[in-house]
Amino acid sequence: MIETTIPTFKTESSLWEMLADGTKTWDARKYDLTDERIKALSSWQGGGFVAFRNKATSDVLTFEYRGMWLDRRAPGWCFLSLGKRVEP
Repeated sequence: MIETTIPTFKTESSLWEMLADGTKTWDARKYDLTDERIKALSSWQGGGFVAFRNKATSDVLTFEYRGMWLDRRAPGWCFLSLGKRVEP
């Protein structure tokens, strides 16, 4: 059973489609700890779930959340590692 409060990000249709068909298994977001979603995800070291809402259609994809990493080559950004797609 998926917890009721899943960090959910709005996304453009092109990214949403890549997530839906499995060609993209990660997502980049601004590393902003004042954003409650990023703050919650940064405290998890794997486990839990993360969701993406298509801005155009409002359809939602939910994935297992595998963790977050930072890369010095992309200051100010964090990368979310996604596991398998799950049904809410």
